[in-house]
Amino acid sequence: MKQGMQKLSKARQLLTILSAQSASTYANQVIALVVPWLVLTKTGSAVNAGTIAFAMGAASLVGTLVGGLVTDRLGGRRVSILADGLSLLTALTLAVAVWFDFFALWFIALTQMLGVFFDGPGQIAKNTTVPAAAGEENV
Repeated sequence: MKQGMQKLSKARQLLTILSAQSASTYANQVIALVVPWLVLTKTGSAVNAGTIAFAMGAASLVGTLVGGLVTDRLGGRRVSILADGLSLLTALTLAVAVWFDFFALWFIALTQMLGVFFDGPGQIAKNTTVPAAAGEENV
């Protein structure tokens, strides 16, 4: 047991990948909670909030369905970095818009549907890099 933990603690590449995967998943879950809540507080309409949440879920489903194909074509590391970068860009776009007091449902729907669309391929890509990193570091 002790030897296994020592091996794992020295597996820097694997721990980096798992940390990135955890941070990305956490950020995605925060976005999934905060965006519908933002819509609800700004509009006062549960229907609008639910519509945005549904649209984000549908975009996530489609992104996940095409994620494997994209990852196979471009490679796990590249897709992971690209997906997280694009997802971050859409989140920052929304933050800047809210900062400048610009609030339009179409804008929120567009940016967040794009953002969660990239999350599926990003998660698949991260999952494909874990076995290679573990094998490379004999973990």
